[in-house]
Amino acid sequence: MAGVKKVSRDGEWSTLSDSIEHEFFLASNLNPNSPYQFRVKANNFIGWGEFSASTATTRTTPPGENKIELNRGMQYLQQQTESGKKAPQQWQEKRDLDYSKEHEPVKLKTGENAELQVRKYNPVAEWGRGKYSLVVKCVRSDDRRHFALKLLDMRERSTQVKEEVEALKSLRHERIAQLYESYCVGNVTVLVMEPLAGVDVLTYMASQYQYSEQQIYTVVNQVLDALSYLHWRGYSHLDLQPDNIVLTSTRRCDVKLVDFGSAQQVSKAGSPINLVGHVEYMAPEVMLEQRGFVSSDIWSLGVVTYVLLAGASPFAGLDEEETRSNVQYVRFKFEHLSAATTQEAIRFIMLIFKRDPSKRPTVDECRDHKWMLETDFTTKKRERAVFFGTKLREYDLSYHRARTEGATRAADLLNFNDAAFLPRIAYDPDVLADL
Repeated sequence: MAGVKKVSRDGEWSTLSDSIEHEFFLASNLNPNSPYQFRVKANNFIGWGEFSASTATTRTTPPGENKIELNRGMQYLQQQTESGKKAPQQWQEKRDLDYSKEHEPVKLKTGENAELQVRKYNPVAEWGRGKYSLVVKCVRSDDRRHFALKLLDMRERSTQVKEEVEALKSLRHERIAQLYESYCVGNVTVLVMEPLAGVDVLTYMASQYQYSEQQIYTVVNQVLDALSYLHWRGYSHLDLQPDNIVLTSTRRCDVKLVDFGSAQQVSKAGSPINLVGHVEYMAPEVMLEQRGFVSSDIWSLGVVTYVLLAGASPFAGLDEEETRSNVQYVRFKFEHLSAATTQEAIRFIMLIFKRDPSKRPTVDECRDHKWMLETDFTTKKRERAVFFGTKLREYDLSYHRARTEGATRAADLLNFNDAAFLPRIAYDPDVLADL
């Protein structure tokens, strides 16, 4: 629910709407050049909460000024809100996994019918960008369900895009973001995906005043669940890093793997692969020989674990050449790790950081490690190991800044479906910490 108050001596609060189910609302019929304040309160299956503190006073523009314009997706949501219709809530939208897709994969649709189907998905806001892709939040016009659209630039990358669709179309696991539909429209491949929170594990942890080793264990355990399934299917993710481990909700530590643009089927002896990804998270054999193993994912998970524990990269050097050398010779520093880090966590990392892929632990061997035990004693020990978010927040900012610099600016993606996206959703650490 949103309320508005005109700032005056006898100003009273008025209700704008009691059914806002998205991140914006366009207030209309306000007086020009007048001061207003706003406040909101939340509703879920339990009931209504309390009103927030009011905003700072803001003034509407003078008469004759340009009005705010909404893109097509936002207009649709605004109309639905003003009509008073209720959208399906997040807890109502949760779907059971359709394991039949393992044997009857999602088909890539093309032609005029594909274009018509894609028009049903109204983009609302940008969620993230990759080097050749854009992920947006959208709402489907026929049933008002929310989805994530991943838009992939086909120019000069048709082989890689086909490989991503090939990998995703038959994967079904609770720790892997689901693919529902796929379309090819012009130079763009459109993947209709399961909607997640849009915030990765690094930003989530960095947003907290303090977090525990138990929370890191939870993330690692969930990622191991996903890798167990992937490796059983013969795939290696090959680009496991923080922004590919995404929260399903900002209210709990529950993650899924996304971005299978680098995923390939690999043999036990290793398979030739395309060199992609962040060098700090690459296994040595991937970086040097462009060969991938399932144990290459285990190495990358070890780097993610170290980063969450230390708030720093284990192999980052002063430049890329030094970083590559550190990865090649497995040179990393223990001094980045907090004194609160348990010895079991340190030994877990040391077990993973092996130059020879065959000497790294499998998923099952990782789960059998002492740090991963679910006994009361081990759990309490992990819960007592607490880290402050300040250091991790600094790494989070530098990591995402580097990712943003290499992000796509392709017009075919940014203007897809006549969209005029809101700026990328930014998760301010201070705001997330209050959720």
